[in-house]
Amino acid sequence: MEQLTPGEWASEQLKRAPAFAIATAIVVGLLVLSSFVEYTSARPKTDSDLISEADIAEEEPPPIEEIEEIKPEERDLDPVDKAPALEENNVSPVDAPIESDIDVDVEFTEDETSDAVVASDPIPMDLTKRMAVIATEGSTGGFRGVLGSRTKGGKRRAARAYGMPKGTDKSIIAALRWLKKAQNKETGGWEAHKWPGGPNNRPSRGTSNGVSGLALLAYLGFGCTDRQPAEFASTVKKAIEYIVNIQRKEGDDGAGSKKGWFGARMYTQGICTMAMAEAYGMTGRKDCKKAAEMGLAYILRKQPPHGAFGYTGPGNDVSVTGFQVQAIKACLNVGIDVPKAAVERTGRFLKTCMCKNYSTPYRINPAAAVQAGSGKVSMTAAALTGRLFMGHKRSAPDCVGQADFLTAGDRHLAQAKQTTGYYPIYYLSLSMFNMGGKYWRSWNNAFNGPMREAQVTAGPEKGSWSGGGSGGRVFATSMACLSLEVYFRYQRVRR
Repeated sequence: MEQLTPGEWASEQLKRAPAFAIATAIVVGLLVLSSFVEYTSARPKTDSDLISEADIAEEEPPPIEEIEEIKPEERDLDPVDKAPALEENNVSPVDAPIESDIDVDVEFTEDETSDAVVASDPIPMDLTKRMAVIATEGSTGGFRGVLGSRTKGGKRRAARAYGMPKGTDKSIIAALRWLKKAQNKETGGWEAHKWPGGPNNRPSRGTSNGVSGLALLAYLGFGCTDRQPAEFASTVKKAIEYIVNIQRKEGDDGAGSKKGWFGARMYTQGICTMAMAEAYGMTGRKDCKKAAEMGLAYILRKQPPHGAFGYTGPGNDVSVTGFQVQAIKACLNVGIDVPKAAVERTGRFLKTCMCKNYSTPYRINPAAAVQAGSGKVSMTAAALTGRLFMGHKRSAPDCVGQADFLTAGDRHLAQAKQTTGYYPIYYLSLSMFNMGGKYWRSWNNAFNGPMREAQVTAGPEKGSWSGGGSGGRVFATSMACLSLEVYFRYQRVRR
Protein backbone atom coordinates (compact mmCIF):
# COMPACT_ATOMS: atom_id res chain seq x y z
CA MET A 1 0.00 0.00 0.00
CA GLU A 2 1.29 3.44 -0.91
CA GLN A 3 2.48 5.47 2.16
CA LEU A 4 0.56 8.79 2.52
CA THR A 5 1.93 12.03 3.95
CA PRO A 6 0.02 13.58 6.94
CA GLY A 7 -1.48 16.25 4.66
CA GLU A 8 -2.59 13.70 2.09
CA TRP A 9 -4.10 11.51 4.83
CA ALA A 10 -6.13 14.43 6.27
CA SER A 11 -7.37 15.36 2.80
CA GLU A 12 -8.48 11.79 2.21
CA GLN A 13 -10.36 11.66 5.54
CA LEU A 14 -12.22 14.88 4.79
CA LYS A 15 -13.45 13.40 1.51
CA ARG A 16 -14.78 10.37 3.33
CA ALA A 17 -16.30 12.27 6.33
CA PRO A 18 -20.07 13.00 6.27
CA ALA A 19 -21.12 16.62 5.86
CA PHE A 20 -22.66 16.94 9.35
CA ALA A 21 -19.39 15.93 11.00
CA ILE A 22 -17.54 18.67 9.17
CA ALA A 23 -20.16 21.23 10.21
CA THR A 24 -19.92 20.12 13.84
CA ALA A 25 -16.15 20.56 13.84
CA ILE A 26 -16.48 24.09 12.46
CA VAL A 27 -19.07 25.09 15.13
CA VAL A 28 -16.88 23.71 17.94
CA GLY A 29 -13.95 25.69 16.66
CA LEU A 30 -15.95 28.94 16.56
CA LEU A 31 -17.22 28.40 20.13
CA VAL A 32 -13.69 27.93 21.42
CA LEU A 33 -12.57 31.11 19.64
CA SER A 34 -15.52 33.21 20.97
CA SER A 35 -14.90 32.01 24.54
CA PHE A 36 -11.30 33.14 24.28
CA VAL A 37 -12.35 36.60 23.01
CA GLU A 38 -14.94 37.01 25.82
CA TYR A 39 -12.41 35.97 28.45
CA THR A 40 -9.83 38.48 27.28
CA SER A 41 -12.37 41.36 27.10
CA ALA A 42 -13.72 40.65 30.62
CA ARG A 43 -10.46 41.33 32.43
CA PRO A 44 -10.75 42.99 35.87
CA LYS A 45 -10.75 46.77 35.80
CA THR A 46 -7.61 48.46 37.00
CA ASP A 47 -7.51 51.38 39.42
CA SER A 48 -7.24 53.75 36.48
CA ASP A 49 -10.63 52.54 35.24
CA LEU A 50 -12.50 53.40 38.45
CA ILE A 51 -13.83 56.71 39.78
CA SER A 52 -14.03 57.28 43.50
CA GLU A 53 -17.26 58.42 45.16
CA ALA A 54 -15.48 61.63 46.21
CA ASP A 55 -14.84 62.42 42.55
CA ILE A 56 -18.47 61.79 41.63
CA ALA A 57 -19.72 64.33 44.15
CA GLU A 58 -17.89 67.15 42.39
CA GLU A 59 -18.61 66.12 38.80
CA GLU A 60 -21.36 67.21 36.48
CA PRO A 61 -24.50 64.99 36.54
CA PRO A 62 -23.67 61.39 35.56
CA PRO A 63 -24.54 60.55 31.98
CA ILE A 64 -28.16 59.56 31.57
CA GLU A 65 -29.54 58.23 28.34
CA GLU A 66 -30.69 61.26 26.38
CA ILE A 67 -34.47 61.35 26.18
CA GLU A 68 -35.63 63.22 23.14
CA GLU A 69 -38.66 65.45 23.51
CA ILE A 70 -41.61 63.32 22.47
CA LYS A 71 -45.25 64.32 22.33
CA PRO A 72 -47.45 62.58 24.91
CA GLU A 73 -49.24 59.50 23.74
CA GLU A 74 -52.76 60.06 22.49
CA ARG A 75 -54.33 56.95 24.03
CA ASP A 76 -55.84 58.93 26.91
CA LEU A 77 -59.17 60.25 25.71
CA ASP A 78 -60.21 63.78 26.57
CA PRO A 79 -63.26 64.02 28.82
CA VAL A 80 -66.04 65.16 26.51
CA ASP A 81 -68.91 65.77 28.90
CA LYS A 82 -68.81 69.28 30.27
CA ALA A 83 -69.80 69.33 33.91
CA PRO A 84 -73.15 70.98 34.70
CA ALA A 85 -73.25 73.92 37.07
CA LEU A 86 -73.68 72.94 40.71
CA GLU A 87 -77.10 73.55 42.18
CA GLU A 88 -77.69 73.47 45.91
CA ASN A 89 -80.82 71.38 45.57
CA ASN A 90 -79.00 68.54 43.80
CA VAL A 91 -75.96 68.42 46.06
CA SER A 92 -76.21 66.04 48.98
CA PRO A 93 -75.74 67.36 52.54
CA VAL A 94 -72.50 66.83 54.46
CA ASP A 95 -73.60 63.66 56.20
CA ALA A 96 -74.93 61.99 53.06
CA PRO A 97 -73.40 58.75 51.72
CA ILE A 98 -70.47 59.08 49.34
CA GLU A 99 -71.58 59.25 45.70
CA SER A 100 -71.04 56.26 43.45
CA ASP A 101 -68.30 57.98 41.45
CA ILE A 102 -66.05 57.86 44.51
CA ASP A 103 -64.43 54.44 44.73
CA VAL A 104 -63.45 54.00 48.38
CA ASP A 105 -61.68 50.69 47.79
CA VAL A 106 -59.26 51.82 45.10
CA GLU A 107 -57.33 49.00 43.43
CA PHE A 108 -54.16 49.47 41.46
CA THR A 109 -52.68 46.65 39.39
CA GLU A 110 -49.02 45.87 39.04
CA ASP A 111 -47.33 47.46 36.03
CA GLU A 112 -46.69 44.51 33.72
CA THR A 113 -44.06 46.45 31.80
CA SER A 114 -41.90 47.17 34.84
CA ASP A 115 -38.28 46.10 34.74
CA ALA A 116 -37.26 42.95 36.49
CA VAL A 117 -35.86 43.81 39.90
CA VAL A 118 -32.10 44.03 39.54
CA ALA A 119 -29.32 45.54 41.62
CA SER A 120 -30.04 49.03 40.30
CA ASP A 121 -33.75 48.81 41.16
CA PRO A 122 -34.52 50.79 44.34
CA ILE A 123 -37.43 48.48 45.27
CA PRO A 124 -36.47 45.44 47.37
CA MET A 125 -37.50 42.11 45.81
CA ASP A 126 -39.30 40.78 48.89
CA LEU A 127 -41.27 44.01 49.32
CA THR A 128 -42.18 44.06 45.64
CA LYS A 129 -43.66 40.55 45.85
CA ARG A 130 -45.58 41.39 49.01
CA MET A 131 -47.02 44.61 47.57
CA ALA A 132 -48.09 42.78 44.42
CA VAL A 133 -50.28 40.64 46.66
CA ILE A 134 -51.55 43.64 48.61
CA ALA A 135 -52.62 45.24 45.34
CA THR A 136 -55.40 42.68 44.99
CA GLU A 137 -56.97 43.60 48.33
CA GLY A 138 -59.38 46.44 48.99
CA SER A 139 -58.43 49.86 50.36
CA THR A 140 -54.74 49.51 49.61
CA GLY A 141 -53.48 50.30 46.16
CA GLY A 142 -50.61 48.39 44.63
CA PHE A 143 -47.00 49.37 45.13
CA ARG A 144 -45.62 48.75 41.65
CA GLY A 145 -48.61 50.35 39.97
CA VAL A 146 -48.17 53.54 42.00
CA LEU A 147 -44.49 54.03 42.81
CA GLY A 148 -42.90 51.56 40.40
CA SER A 149 -42.24 54.13 37.66
CA ARG A 150 -39.42 55.52 39.83
CA THR A 151 -37.09 52.72 38.74
CA LYS A 152 -34.48 53.49 36.09
CA GLY A 153 -36.47 51.83 33.33
CA GLY A 154 -39.77 53.13 34.68
CA LYS A 155 -38.57 56.72 34.56
CA ARG A 156 -37.42 56.34 30.98
CA ARG A 157 -40.71 54.82 29.84
CA ALA A 158 -42.78 57.45 31.66
CA ALA A 159 -40.66 60.27 30.23
CA ARG A 160 -41.34 59.06 26.71
CA ALA A 161 -45.00 58.32 27.29
CA TYR A 162 -45.85 61.68 28.84
CA GLY A 163 -43.63 64.00 26.84
CA MET A 164 -40.93 64.94 29.34
CA PRO A 165 -38.77 67.61 27.67
CA LYS A 166 -35.11 66.80 27.22
CA GLY A 167 -32.94 68.04 30.10
CA THR A 168 -35.59 67.75 32.81
CA ASP A 169 -33.71 64.93 34.52
CA LYS A 170 -30.54 67.04 34.62
CA SER A 171 -32.42 69.87 36.34
CA ILE A 172 -33.71 67.42 38.95
CA ILE A 173 -30.24 66.02 39.62
CA ALA A 174 -28.84 69.54 40.00
CA ALA A 175 -31.58 70.29 42.54
CA LEU A 176 -30.84 67.12 44.51
CA ARG A 177 -27.15 68.05 44.60
CA TRP A 178 -27.95 71.47 46.03
CA LEU A 179 -30.24 69.92 48.65
CA LYS A 180 -27.44 67.54 49.57
CA LYS A 181 -25.14 70.51 50.16
CA ALA A 182 -27.79 72.33 52.21
CA GLN A 183 -28.54 69.40 54.51
CA ASN A 184 -27.34 69.60 58.11
CA LYS A 185 -24.88 66.71 58.09
CA GLU A 186 -25.13 66.22 61.86
CA THR A 187 -28.90 66.11 62.28
CA GLY A 188 -29.90 64.99 58.78
CA GLY A 189 -32.56 67.71 58.50
CA TRP A 190 -32.78 70.98 56.59
CA GLU A 191 -32.92 74.31 58.42
CA ALA A 192 -35.11 76.65 56.41
CA HIS A 193 -33.93 79.83 58.13
CA LYS A 194 -30.34 79.24 56.98
CA TRP A 195 -31.31 79.32 53.30
CA PRO A 196 -33.35 82.43 52.49
CA GLY A 197 -34.79 82.54 49.02
CA GLY A 198 -33.95 86.20 48.41
CA PRO A 199 -32.99 89.52 50.04
CA ASN A 200 -36.48 90.12 51.47
CA ASN A 201 -37.15 86.47 52.27
CA ARG A 202 -36.72 85.43 55.91
CA PRO A 203 -37.69 81.80 56.41
CA SER A 204 -39.14 80.71 59.73
CA ARG A 205 -37.33 78.37 62.10
CA GLY A 206 -40.62 76.56 62.64
CA THR A 207 -40.72 75.26 59.07
CA SER A 208 -37.57 73.12 59.27
CA ASN A 209 -39.36 69.84 59.99
CA GLY A 210 -41.81 70.38 57.15
CA VAL A 211 -39.21 71.33 54.54
CA SER A 212 -37.09 68.36 55.64
CA GLY A 213 -40.02 66.11 54.77
CA LEU A 214 -40.40 67.82 51.38
CA ALA A 215 -36.69 67.45 50.63
CA LEU A 216 -36.82 63.73 51.44
CA LEU A 217 -39.87 63.36 49.17
CA ALA A 218 -37.88 64.99 46.34
CA TYR A 219 -35.19 62.29 46.65
CA LEU A 220 -37.74 59.48 46.89
CA GLY A 221 -39.58 60.88 43.86
CA PHE A 222 -36.46 60.36 41.76
CA GLY A 223 -36.03 56.78 42.98
CA CYS A 224 -33.29 57.51 45.53
CA THR A 225 -33.14 55.36 48.67
CA ASP A 226 -30.83 54.90 51.65
CA ARG A 227 -28.80 52.44 49.57
CA GLN A 228 -28.56 53.93 46.10
CA PRO A 229 -27.45 55.73 44.10
CA ALA A 230 -24.24 56.08 46.08
CA GLU A 231 -24.12 59.84 45.61
CA PHE A 232 -27.37 60.40 47.53
CA ALA A 233 -27.69 57.27 49.71
CA SER A 234 -26.18 58.90 52.80
CA THR A 235 -28.33 62.01 52.36
CA VAL A 236 -31.51 59.94 52.23
CA LYS A 237 -30.46 57.76 55.16
CA LYS A 238 -29.78 60.78 57.39
CA ALA A 239 -33.03 62.44 56.32
CA ILE A 240 -35.04 59.33 57.21
CA GLU A 241 -33.37 59.09 60.61
CA TYR A 242 -33.97 62.78 61.27
CA ILE A 243 -37.72 62.53 60.62
CA VAL A 244 -38.02 59.30 62.62
CA ASN A 245 -36.20 60.92 65.55
CA ILE A 246 -38.25 64.13 65.72
CA GLN A 247 -41.52 62.23 66.05
CA ARG A 248 -43.16 61.91 69.48
CA LYS A 249 -43.05 58.27 70.58
CA GLU A 250 -44.70 58.52 74.01
CA GLY A 251 -48.36 58.74 74.86
CA ASP A 252 -51.59 56.82 74.47
CA ASP A 253 -54.04 56.76 71.59
CA GLY A 254 -56.46 59.23 73.17
CA ALA A 255 -57.79 62.29 71.37
CA GLY A 256 -55.43 64.65 73.21
CA SER A 257 -52.30 62.51 72.88
CA LYS A 258 -49.22 63.88 71.11
CA LYS A 259 -48.03 60.40 70.15
CA GLY A 260 -47.04 60.41 66.47
CA TRP A 261 -46.71 64.23 66.29
CA PHE A 262 -43.88 65.55 64.07
CA GLY A 263 -44.04 69.04 65.55
CA ALA A 264 -44.93 72.51 64.23
CA ARG A 265 -48.32 72.47 62.45
CA MET A 266 -50.55 70.02 60.65
CA TYR A 267 -48.76 70.93 57.40
CA THR A 268 -45.67 69.23 58.80
CA GLN A 269 -47.72 66.28 60.05
CA GLY A 270 -49.11 65.52 56.60
CA ILE A 271 -45.80 66.04 54.80
CA CYS A 272 -43.71 63.91 57.17
CA THR A 273 -46.30 61.12 57.34
CA MET A 274 -46.37 61.02 53.54
CA ALA A 275 -42.55 60.93 53.44
CA MET A 276 -42.36 58.07 55.95
CA ALA A 277 -44.97 56.04 54.06
CA GLU A 278 -43.12 56.46 50.75
CA ALA A 279 -39.78 55.72 52.41
CA TYR A 280 -41.23 52.50 53.83
CA GLY A 281 -42.59 51.55 50.42
CA MET A 282 -39.21 52.06 48.76
CA THR A 283 -36.88 50.68 51.44
CA GLY A 284 -38.93 48.27 53.55
CA ARG A 285 -37.52 49.89 56.72
CA LYS A 286 -39.57 49.01 59.79
CA ASP A 287 -38.83 52.32 61.49
CA CYS A 288 -40.37 54.15 58.53
CA LYS A 289 -43.47 51.98 58.66
CA LYS A 290 -43.87 52.59 62.39
CA ALA A 291 -43.41 56.34 61.95
CA ALA A 292 -45.98 56.42 59.12
CA GLU A 293 -48.47 54.42 61.18
CA MET A 294 -48.11 56.70 64.21
CA GLY A 295 -48.23 59.81 62.02
CA LEU A 296 -51.39 58.59 60.32
CA ALA A 297 -52.98 57.70 63.68
CA TYR A 298 -52.37 61.26 64.88
CA ILE A 299 -53.96 62.69 61.70
CA LEU A 300 -57.02 60.49 62.05
CA ARG A 301 -57.45 61.36 65.74
CA LYS A 302 -57.68 65.01 64.66
CA GLN A 303 -59.96 64.47 61.63
CA PRO A 304 -63.52 65.70 62.35
CA PRO A 305 -66.70 64.25 60.80
CA HIS A 306 -66.62 66.85 57.99
CA GLY A 307 -63.07 65.73 57.11
CA ALA A 308 -61.23 69.08 56.98
CA PHE A 309 -58.25 70.29 59.03
CA GLY A 310 -56.73 73.46 60.39
CA TYR A 311 -53.23 74.35 61.59
CA THR A 312 -53.53 72.38 64.84
CA GLY A 313 -56.32 69.87 64.21
CA PRO A 314 -59.94 70.02 63.01
CA GLY A 315 -60.68 73.06 60.86
CA ASN A 316 -61.74 74.42 57.49
CA ASP A 317 -58.39 75.04 55.76
CA VAL A 318 -58.23 73.43 52.32
CA SER A 319 -54.47 73.96 52.02
CA VAL A 320 -53.71 72.10 55.25
CA THR A 321 -56.24 69.41 54.39
CA GLY A 322 -54.58 68.79 51.03
CA PHE A 323 -51.42 67.45 52.67
CA GLN A 324 -53.42 65.23 55.02
CA VAL A 325 -55.21 63.72 52.02
CA GLN A 326 -51.84 63.01 50.40
CA ALA A 327 -50.62 61.37 53.62
CA ILE A 328 -53.70 59.16 53.80
CA LYS A 329 -53.24 58.15 50.16
CA ALA A 330 -49.53 57.45 50.65
CA CYS A 331 -50.38 55.05 53.49
CA LEU A 332 -52.99 53.33 51.32
CA ASN A 333 -50.40 53.00 48.55
CA VAL A 334 -47.98 50.98 50.68
CA GLY A 335 -50.47 48.77 52.46
CA ILE A 336 -50.77 50.61 55.79
CA ASP A 337 -54.26 50.12 57.18
CA VAL A 338 -56.55 53.12 56.86
CA PRO A 339 -60.01 52.74 58.45
CA LYS A 340 -62.87 52.98 55.97
CA ALA A 341 -64.48 55.64 58.15
CA ALA A 342 -61.44 57.90 57.64
CA VAL A 343 -61.67 57.51 53.87
CA GLU A 344 -65.36 58.35 54.02
CA ARG A 345 -64.68 61.49 56.07
CA THR A 346 -62.11 62.53 53.49
CA GLY A 347 -64.66 61.90 50.75
CA ARG A 348 -67.15 64.06 52.62
CA PHE A 349 -64.70 66.96 52.62
CA LEU A 350 -64.08 66.56 48.88
CA LYS A 351 -67.83 66.43 48.28
CA THR A 352 -68.59 69.76 49.96
CA CYS A 353 -65.53 71.91 49.18
CA MET A 354 -66.77 73.28 45.84
CA CYS A 355 -68.57 76.46 44.83
CA LYS A 356 -71.27 76.48 42.14
CA ASN A 357 -68.64 77.02 39.46
CA TYR A 358 -66.69 73.96 40.71
CA SER A 359 -63.87 76.04 42.18
CA THR A 360 -62.63 75.57 45.76
CA PRO A 361 -62.00 78.42 48.25
CA TYR A 362 -59.15 78.61 50.75
CA ARG A 363 -61.54 78.12 53.68
CA ILE A 364 -64.80 76.19 53.58
CA ASN A 365 -68.00 76.27 55.56
CA PRO A 366 -68.32 72.61 56.63
CA ALA A 367 -72.07 72.96 57.15
CA ALA A 368 -72.72 74.14 53.59
CA ALA A 369 -73.45 71.67 50.81
CA VAL A 370 -72.11 74.18 48.26
CA GLN A 371 -69.56 76.88 49.09
CA ALA A 372 -70.39 80.53 48.53
CA GLY A 373 -68.66 82.75 45.99
CA SER A 374 -65.77 81.61 43.82
CA GLY A 375 -62.57 79.84 44.80
CA LYS A 376 -58.85 80.03 44.06
CA VAL A 377 -56.76 78.31 41.41
CA SER A 378 -54.36 76.85 43.97
CA MET A 379 -57.08 75.42 46.20
CA THR A 380 -59.07 74.06 43.25
CA ALA A 381 -55.96 72.26 41.99
CA ALA A 382 -55.34 70.87 45.48
CA ALA A 383 -58.94 69.64 45.75
CA LEU A 384 -58.85 68.09 42.27
CA THR A 385 -55.62 66.29 43.13
CA GLY A 386 -57.28 64.92 46.25
CA ARG A 387 -60.28 63.70 44.26
CA LEU A 388 -58.14 61.86 41.75
CA PHE A 389 -55.95 60.36 44.48
CA MET A 390 -58.98 59.12 46.40
CA GLY A 391 -60.58 57.34 43.48
CA HIS A 392 -62.84 59.80 41.64
CA LYS A 393 -63.00 59.02 37.94
CA ARG A 394 -61.37 61.48 35.56
CA SER A 395 -64.64 61.61 33.63
CA ALA A 396 -66.76 62.31 36.74
CA PRO A 397 -68.60 65.68 36.69
CA ASP A 398 -66.73 66.96 39.75
CA CYS A 399 -63.31 66.28 38.21
CA VAL A 400 -64.22 67.61 34.77
CA GLY A 401 -65.84 70.67 36.36
CA GLN A 402 -62.76 71.48 38.44
CA ALA A 403 -60.39 70.87 35.53
CA ASP A 404 -62.50 73.13 33.30
CA PHE A 405 -62.42 75.87 35.93
CA LEU A 406 -58.62 75.65 36.11
CA THR A 407 -58.20 75.87 32.34
CA ALA A 408 -60.96 78.41 31.60
CA GLY A 409 -59.45 81.63 30.29
CA ASP A 410 -56.03 79.92 30.54
CA ARG A 411 -55.95 80.38 34.32
CA HIS A 412 -53.49 77.50 34.61
CA LEU A 413 -51.19 78.92 31.92
CA ALA A 414 -51.05 82.28 33.68
CA GLN A 415 -49.97 80.44 36.81
CA ALA A 416 -47.24 78.56 34.92
CA LYS A 417 -45.58 81.89 34.09
CA GLN A 418 -45.30 82.76 37.80
CA THR A 419 -42.34 80.50 38.40
CA THR A 420 -42.13 81.34 42.12
CA GLY A 421 -45.68 80.07 42.69
CA TYR A 422 -44.36 76.69 43.76
CA TYR A 423 -47.45 75.65 45.70
CA PRO A 424 -50.05 76.01 42.90
CA ILE A 425 -47.61 74.72 40.28
CA TYR A 426 -47.10 71.56 42.38
CA TYR A 427 -50.83 70.84 42.53
CA LEU A 428 -51.51 71.88 38.95
CA SER A 429 -48.83 69.45 37.79
CA LEU A 430 -50.38 66.55 39.72
CA SER A 431 -53.97 67.33 38.76
CA MET A 432 -53.38 68.07 35.06
CA PHE A 433 -51.12 65.01 34.73
CA ASN A 434 -53.79 62.72 36.16
CA MET A 435 -56.61 64.29 34.14
CA GLY A 436 -54.56 63.62 30.99
CA GLY A 437 -55.59 64.51 27.46
CA LYS A 438 -55.97 68.18 26.56
CA TYR A 439 -55.50 69.25 30.19
CA TRP A 440 -52.08 67.65 30.50
CA ARG A 441 -50.88 68.65 27.03
CA SER A 442 -51.55 72.33 27.58
CA TRP A 443 -50.00 72.32 31.06
CA ASN A 444 -46.93 70.31 30.07
CA ASN A 445 -46.22 72.69 27.20
CA ALA A 446 -46.46 75.68 29.53
CA PHE A 447 -44.84 74.88 32.87
CA ASN A 448 -41.70 72.82 32.29
CA GLY A 449 -39.58 75.31 30.35
CA PRO A 450 -40.17 78.39 32.56
CA MET A 451 -39.66 76.33 35.71
CA ARG A 452 -36.27 75.02 34.56
CA GLU A 453 -35.23 78.43 33.25
CA ALA A 454 -35.78 79.89 36.74
CA GLN A 455 -33.32 77.43 38.30
CA VAL A 456 -29.97 78.88 39.41
CA THR A 457 -27.27 77.62 37.03
CA ALA A 458 -24.06 79.01 38.54
CA GLY A 459 -22.52 80.05 41.83
CA PRO A 460 -23.00 78.69 45.36
CA GLU A 461 -26.77 78.27 44.89
CA LYS A 462 -26.44 76.33 41.65
CA GLY A 463 -29.32 73.88 41.26
CA SER A 464 -31.70 75.69 43.63
CA TRP A 465 -34.69 78.00 43.16
CA SER A 466 -35.25 81.35 44.90
CA GLY A 467 -38.28 82.49 46.87
CA GLY A 468 -40.21 79.98 48.96
CA GLY A 469 -41.66 82.36 51.56
CA SER A 470 -41.36 81.06 55.12
CA GLY A 471 -39.83 77.83 53.81
CA GLY A 472 -37.07 79.64 51.93
CA ARG A 473 -34.84 78.13 49.29
CA VAL A 474 -35.24 74.58 50.63
CA PHE A 475 -39.02 74.74 50.21
CA ALA A 476 -38.73 76.34 46.76
CA THR A 477 -36.20 73.79 45.50
CA SER A 478 -38.05 70.79 46.92
CA MET A 479 -41.41 71.84 45.48
CA ALA A 480 -39.93 72.71 42.08
CA CYS A 481 -38.16 69.35 42.03
CA LEU A 482 -41.36 67.47 42.93
CA SER A 483 -43.24 69.31 40.17
CA LEU A 484 -40.63 68.32 37.58
CA GLU A 485 -40.80 64.70 38.78
CA VAL A 486 -44.51 64.53 37.94
CA TYR A 487 -43.81 62.42 34.83
CA PHE A 488 -42.75 59.40 36.87
CA ARG A 489 -43.36 60.15 40.55
CA TYR A 490 -46.74 58.39 40.43
CA GLN A 491 -48.35 56.47 37.66
CA ARG A 492 -51.37 58.21 36.17
CA VAL A 493 -54.79 57.09 37.33
CA ARG A 494 -56.21 54.72 34.76
CA ARG A 495 -59.91 55.58 34.77
